[in-house]
Amino acid sequence: MILPPAPFPKDLKTLTSLRFWAALWVVLFHYLPYAGPEAMGFPLLIKGYLGIDFFFVLSGFVLAHVYGESIRTGTYSHPDFILKRIARIYPMHIVTLAFFVIVALAAPAVGLTMDAADRYDFRLLPEHIFLVHAWVGTGEEFNYPSWSISAEFFAYLCFPIVMLLANRPRLMAGLGVVAVFGWYFGAIAVTGRTSTGLNDWQIMRIMPEFLLGAGLRQLMGQMRLPLLSNRHATLTTGMAVLILAALDAPDWLLIGLLIALLAAAAERARSGRESVLENKTSLYLGEISYALYMVHVASAMAYFEITNRLFGVPEHVTWLSLATTAGGVCVAILAAAISERVIERPGRKLIGRLGHLRPRRPKDA
Repeated sequence: MILPPAPFPKDLKTLTSLRFWAALWVVLFHYLPYAGPEAMGFPLLIKGYLGIDFFFVLSGFVLAHVYGESIRTGTYSHPDFILKRIARIYPMHIVTLAFFVIVALAAPAVGLTMDAADRYDFRLLPEHIFLVHAWVGTGEEFNYPSWSISAEFFAYLCFPIVMLLANRPRLMAGLGVVAVFGWYFGAIAVTGRTSTGLNDWQIMRIMPEFLLGAGLRQLMGQMRLPLLSNRHATLTTGMAVLILAALDAPDWLLIGLLIALLAAAAERARSGRESVLENKTSLYLGEISYALYMVHVASAMAYFEITNRLFGVPEHVTWLSLATTAGGVCVAILAAAISERVIERPGRKLIGRLGHLRPRRPKDA
């Protein structure tokens, strides 16, 4: 049974809150080795790389939500859109990139040996500065999580093309589903690798999921599904993701559930129901999620350098190593809160002001 559509609110609070949990999942995935070798046997945390896939679908959904009407009415301005997206992502990117450049330059002077020294290839620095490093390679040099920001930037540039089918939401969403799972199984068939080894297909990884997210938003603007409209759908779907991830379920199943989680959360936002996901703390954590994603590797370099000197590198998972790793997560969240306040917000305002200095065409031109 298909119910008549209800309007979405301007602010999708539930989706904002879920951004933090997706970012935290990625952080736990990256921090897992610091707890000891056996920690790599925890499937729930190993699957944290799928938080990136959730972000890619979410990005398409939210941008279609914000700009879909202006595209439909012909008032959309792509230069203004790109300026706003640069203001959103670039300040944190350039500051964290500068941190890794400084560390790489300073390390020999203080006698430090850089882990994975091949990640600090200065010949690739211009690609990182211009946010194209994931377009032509793995893009995992310097602040390696930034590869996904480069991939996002590519999707932003293609946004008007993605939205060409905005008035045909069933076709748009259907093509998104075919593209996502066609890429998934097709890449495995071509490369012979497992899905966890496909991360160097950066553009191919984001574009199907971005399309699906945008198509899902357009489709949900025309219909509601009772299963996702249930008041417990978000909680139930989220628990299913956690349980199946802990059971090491295949990635294609988890990606499907993450898409369902996004849709259920969007329905929740549309219904107006509020609970813990919509309170001030949850929304604040969602607001600092981008900063958390961008600073957590830099934070780990400093924090675990100190803890390893104090306690030694863990050879096994112990209560001490788990507590130390949990402390690292807390430090990363604190660093994200500070960075969001002193880098992300001022940087966004600065780029916005600079953007207003560019020549503007008269309204009647």
